Amino acid sequence: MTSNSAEIKAETHPDGNGTRYVLTGEWRNSTISHTLVKEFDKLEKADDHGPVEIDVSGLAGIDTAGAWLIRRLMTAKSAEGKAASVVGATGPVQELIAVLPETVPAPPKPDAPPRTLFDRIFTPPGRVALSAWSDFYAAMHILGSAVRGAQLKFGRGSGVSPASVVTHIDRMGVRATPIIVLMSFLIGAIIAQQGAFQLRYFGAEIFVVDLVGILQLREIGVLLTAIMIAAVLAAPSPPKSAR
Repeated sequence: MTSNSAEIKAETHPDGNGTRYVLTGEWRNSTISHTLVKEFDKLEKADDHGPVEIDVSGLAGIDTAGAWLIRRLMTAKSAEGKAASVVGATGPVQELIAVLPETVPAPPKPDAPPRTLFDRIFTPPGRVALSAWSDFYAAMHILGSAVRGAQLKFGRGSGVSPASVVTHIDRMGVRATPIIVLMSFLIGAIIAQQGAFQLRYFGAEIFVVDLVGILQLREIGVLLTAIMIAAVLAAPSPPKSAR
């Protein structure tokens, strides 16, 4: 085990009355091993004599996962009629343990009506067909809007300038790639740093990758592209060289 791994040791209380559990190391979601969880299951069922004292003065850090294990142990001992208390805890640790419920009720199961064999067979393909039709309708709507816009443009008599189209594609696409990559990298690094710092309190640092990926691809990327297109369209055209 590493030096910051979560560990627990059971010993007899110094006054000889009851059991004392000493917790050391980092009690976070990333440092709590499966072996420790199994050991906790055994300690919850152990027949302790007298009151139970949980010493957390040696903790190097704790998050919701570690506090939940402590709450579980206290609840199990209290159910056996033994007094369970936490000693050596700082104010934030005491508040974190206190706000956790003794038990987590199972979510209620919805009272769904029994499904017939016809529903179980034809409902999935029916949903797929409806989804495919919705996607097809949306695609045709986009295509029709593009065709209608082109017809309106050609009907004005001025025509479409291929040189202008190629120029804007070059300025908004090819030349904008470096600055968009740089901005995406910097914004992604900031999101990852702040996300890891905030999610660490809940033992959810593993979701930082999902957070950055979803934000960059679904939100930030679209926003940066829109800003770049708006900047290019708002910028004045370069002056024509005199002949």
